[in-house]
Amino acid sequence: MVPFRFNPNQAKRFTLIEKQWKEQGKLRVLDLKSRRVGVSAQTDALMWAYCMAYTNINAKIVAHLAGSAEELFRVPADMSRAFPGFAAQDIQMKRIFFPHEKGQSQITQATAGTPAAGRGGTLSVLHLSEAAYYPSDDSFVSMISSVSKGPGSIIVIESTANGREGQGEAFFEYWENAVAGKNGYVPVFLCWLDDPICVRPEEEAEDAPQDDLEKELMAPPFNASRAQIAWMRRTKADDCRDIESKWLTDYPHHPSVAFQISGDPAFPRDELLYAESTVRDPIARGKFVRSGQVPRFVPDPHGPWLIWKFPHDERGKADGYRYYGGADAALGTEEGDFAAICMLCGNTGELAARFSERVPPEELANQMDMIGRFYNLAMMNPELTGNLGRWALIKLRDVYRYPNIYTWKGRDDRKRGKSRSIALGFEMNQATRRLIIDATRNGVRMGMKGEPGGLVINDRGLMEQIGLCTLKEWRWEVERGHDDIAVAFFIACLTREQYPPARMSFAPKNISEMANETPQAQLAGMNIRQGPTELDFMFLKEMRRVRHAAGLNERMRGTGRRHFDRLVGI
Repeated sequence: MVPFRFNPNQAKRFTLIEKQWKEQGKLRVLDLKSRRVGVSAQTDALMWAYCMAYTNINAKIVAHLAGSAEELFRVPADMSRAFPGFAAQDIQMKRIFFPHEKGQSQITQATAGTPAAGRGGTLSVLHLSEAAYYPSDDSFVSMISSVSKGPGSIIVIESTANGREGQGEAFFEYWENAVAGKNGYVPVFLCWLDDPICVRPEEEAEDAPQDDLEKELMAPPFNASRAQIAWMRRTKADDCRDIESKWLTDYPHHPSVAFQISGDPAFPRDELLYAESTVRDPIARGKFVRSGQVPRFVPDPHGPWLIWKFPHDERGKADGYRYYGGADAALGTEEGDFAAICMLCGNTGELAARFSERVPPEELANQMDMIGRFYNLAMMNPELTGNLGRWALIKLRDVYRYPNIYTWKGRDDRKRGKSRSIALGFEMNQATRRLIIDATRNGVRMGMKGEPGGLVINDRGLMEQIGLCTLKEWRWEVERGHDDIAVAFFIACLTREQYPPARMSFAPKNISEMANETPQAQLAGMNIRQGPTELDFMFLKEMRRVRHAAGLNERMRGTGRRHFDRLVGI
């Protein structure tokens, strides 16, 4: 036996669960972890101490395989053998009894393959280890429901990720709800980068970074050292057959990486990480009310609109930017889907505002009219599929007389001699479904390259839905949860691509980090030339020569006799 001193990950985790215990008198912990960070050992040791301290505690350790359950049981078993008074025969039978004057406590083990074992009696403490690998949702949920809801109860669910569908879907759902604050569990992410033993001699990685993953790990905010990169290379080769997707599942450095690699994500990992880096809190929340020609924004902590950018400055002067709105309609019932509107600043690529509520098409049209007029008569583009969007479009056009509704810009619109399309709104089908996500990915890649107009996601809810998009054959879809915000945003991105503003500029998010630098350094960071180059002077000289030969002045107008000759026959 050796002293049980917490490693950095265990100390971080213990601080979080101790805070919840003091505030609520019970524990609900959800651990997303890398392998070998000591979560199971810490949990089972605390379970042993809890049964030693209190009477009538019924604790259970559950693993996905019998061998794993026995390995987990070893920690409380070793602690019992080192402490006098425990029956060796009981320990060998995989049960530990703690005698107290007012009733005994106990620890037992079970396997997720036999979910009935978790339904016997009422549990006080439950440890679900590697829960993402349980064979079915029944074994997951049934044992959780057997735990007392009162004070002093403990549920710990810990696992490495196992995708978003199939066996790992239940664990993924619990994690998403925990992060969103919907289920009362404390989400704890434990990374191998925080473990001091995950190092090897840095001489083994003198050439780092070699690939995109190593560049990502060595850059902020992860700041991995060469000693850690050396350990990663050896462990990835030994334990993961040098397969990057396997490594990211077992040793993730961020929660989005752990879950992303299951299936075929519609957005590659580097694009998702960039999008995640742009997420920030809204600057205002409220609602819109009609006041004359232009609707007025009223702050309200419970309002349906989240605002990240207003179309004017502090003095009320309009910014002159073009805005685009995408909308996804819904039935408006309590148990139905959400209707959503996303407003995109076309010039800077920022998500300016977002609406997501269960409202009928009539109210969606009302919101579209108000937000569109507020944002410089933005081009509004509702999704028509299912007739709900068509009804919202009719109301927007005929009742509110909105003047700037998107018209479909298809292949025929680009042919010479063809008149402009008169089809209003966006109709989702097999062909156009891929168009909107390709337009969004193009905007994300512009942001990754630091180009003007690159997308800035801003919204946490939008980011979660983007991360859920998967590709099936050639089309994308969201397997679980809602996709209302994502669809509205994707449509807004396609609208901007088809009707782009006259110029693009940098979003404040892209240059805020350079606020303290000199103007020359800021321009260099944005890849903007500070003045004409030698090639530019050569081009201007040649243009002046051609202009003079054509008899044109600097305003490109004819002069003298040549001017008269050019008009003959016109």
